[in-house]
Amino acid sequence: MTLLQFEVTSLLKRLMQQIEATRDLRELVDHLEEALHCEGVAIHRLTRPEKLERYRQRKAEALVDFDSTLCEWAYPLMGNPTEGAQEAMEELHDQGWRIVIWTARMDRSIYPLSERLQTKQDIEEWCAEHGIRYDEIDIGNFGKRVAGICIDDKNIHFCGDWGDVLRSAKALRELDNEKFEETEEKTRGGNWDRSWAQGNWDMSCGLDWEDCGGSDYQGRAG
Repeated sequence: MTLLQFEVTSLLKRLMQQIEATRDLRELVDHLEEALHCEGVAIHRLTRPEKLERYRQRKAEALVDFDSTLCEWAYPLMGNPTEGAQEAMEELHDQGWRIVIWTARMDRSIYPLSERLQTKQDIEEWCAEHGIRYDEIDIGNFGKRVAGICIDDKNIHFCGDWGDVLRSAKALRELDNEKFEETEEKTRGGNWDRSWAQGNWDMSCGLDWEDCGGSDYQGRAG
């Protein structure tokens, strides 16, 4: 190796170290920002009674998905409310559930905090426009939350029969692929037609708020 090659190699190594340090710093800043916006996080080791109390509180929560559950599929826009959604949220509230909107739009591995906070504001405005009751919008800081129930177009209820689960999983995978193929076709060229989100393209999952559970729900998701 010549002197010039050695110097270039050393320079590249130092440059890569600086890039890695910058990336680590950015991740640290993101985590600190998220912590500032994360309510209810345990900042110290909880005692067993404190953990049980926190668990009891969480079990009163109903996690409700957004796309194809509260609203018809129109991603990345927001569609109209699914039929019966507004009344269902009122009924859940009357039953004593604390309603938490829990959506993949808040996936922290895809969307930085700034985008998730904007999405939170967008969902708040959408809920206000359509009269949808809720108590919280999760911005993706908790990971998998303890909750009493989860309402989602992709959920598969496990009743001890893995064969039933596998059949449902296959049907959901096929429907999900079809939905995103049509999404790509509709959005090719960047044509985000607002009328798309107003019902001209209906790809809702056919969610029936009168019957959201059990094996008869399999395969109806979008």
